[in-house]
Amino acid sequence: LKASSRLGRAYRLSNKGRKKEAIVAAREGLAILSNPFVERQNVAEGSALVCLTTLVEELSSELNQPGAAINDLKDSLKFIKQLPETTSPELQNMKSWVPYLETKTGNAPSV
Repeated sequence: LKASSRLGRAYRLSNKGRKKEAIVAAREGLAILSNPFVERQNVAEGSALVCLTTLVEELSSELNQPGAAINDLKDSLKFIKQLPETTSPELQNMKSWVPYLETKTGNAPSV
């Protein structure tokens, strides 16, 4: 998955303090996932989508740049909401983004 490769690159760049390059790599990953043949709600694609979207949101805040596109935000929220309840730290981290994504997309908060 090319988007997954961009995600790994973006994380490595971000961890090295190369935030501007990291956000470019993350946006490239999101562009790959925007292709019409990509099933964004499948596990691999959805996970990459959420990670790339949240990374763009974090970096854009630090760099004072626009965040992720609204469709990326909405699709990420949709993916996270369909995840099962779990104690997995990775899934809990994803689920912690729900209030933020609801606010950014204008969705009503979860109950």
